[in-house]
Amino acid sequence: MADTRKKSNPAKGAPAPAKKVEPAMFGEISNPSIMVGARKWYTLPLSVLAHVGAIGAIVIVPLMAMDALPTPASMMAFVAAPP
Repeated sequence: MADTRKKSNPAKGAPAPAKKVEPAMFGEISNPSIMVGARKWYTLPLSVLAHVGAIGAIVIVPLMAMDALPTPASMMAFVAAPP
């Protein structure tokens, strides 16, 4: 039986059929093909130290400034003798 399907002819300018490429999602996550910047050994420890310092400052500075807040009055009710 003869093959009746049309085949593209690159010489005549017809586009060749595109090959179906399966996406390698796990490979892109574990070993990306595009890398931005250089990964140095000190990047992660420096980032951890910076985040710990920032979070520590956010927590400790308000705790140290407790004396700067005014103390509220102990009783804020109007007391009068009964008539």
